[in-house]
Amino acid sequence: DMGRVHWLRGAYGQALDFHRQALTIRRAIGDRRSIALSFANIGRVHHDTGNFKAAITQFREALDLRRDIGDLVGVVQSLCDLGGVHAEDGNHETALELLSEARGMAQDIGDKLALADVLSRSGEVKTAIGRYEEAVKDLSDAKLLASGLGDRVMLAVTHQRLAQVQLQLGNLEAADVEAHAAVAVSEAVGLRAHIGSGYRVKGEVAAALGNVQGADEDFRRAIDILAAVKNEVELARAYQGLANIKERAGATMDAQKLRGRATDIFKRLRGAAATE
Repeated sequence: DMGRVHWLRGAYGQALDFHRQALTIRRAIGDRRSIALSFANIGRVHHDTGNFKAAITQFREALDLRRDIGDLVGVVQSLCDLGGVHAEDGNHETALELLSEARGMAQDIGDKLALADVLSRSGEVKTAIGRYEEAVKDLSDAKLLASGLGDRVMLAVTHQRLAQVQLQLGNLEAADVEAHAAVAVSEAVGLRAHIGSGYRVKGEVAAALGNVQGADEDFRRAIDILAAVKNEVELARAYQGLANIKERAGATMDAQKLRGRATDIFKRLRGAAATE
């Protein structure tokens, strides 16, 4: 699946082209399971590039088809996808409702990989709303499952999410271990977008530890990678992180420019969503 290959590498434009071509072919064949997969794949590209409204539309199409044909594994995945994008869009309660349904289904059908995904996403949402201890439990369980299943993509993402919640709890050494692990696993697999976001989180941890130079280097690496792969949401966050470092160093003008870049990205993404 070349669309997935390009998506994992962060080549989102090429991924979208391949996924749309696949959707056209699958519609002509009439394979509804494959059509649902194409909707989901297109939704993930929109999600990663910050077009949340379009992502929700595609994920809903996939969910409806999967429910209709009785694809329970697919339904769980679609619920996870929808939960993730609603969380990114700030709709945390909706996200948790979707993920709770997905968790019950994953447990019922015995799908450990799907359960790992649900737990990892739930942990991320709970971190965002301050339910840190619950988040650590979900993410630790997800990490154990992903490691046992050998799913390095899920493992990299979960390491990163654990770093973020440990950072919020003030457990800086634990956060540093998880952030380094997130980058190491992502680099081993060659996941450019994940490498970029991993360096962003690593920069946040370095800043909290007082390692200003290390944080500066991590944020710059993140910006270079995320700009290249056009992951705009993570890029804006990396700009904000570097702006904080510049401000601490007394470089107020540089900080303002970086914050301006982040603001411009978020405005552009909101504008694109409004015209969908």
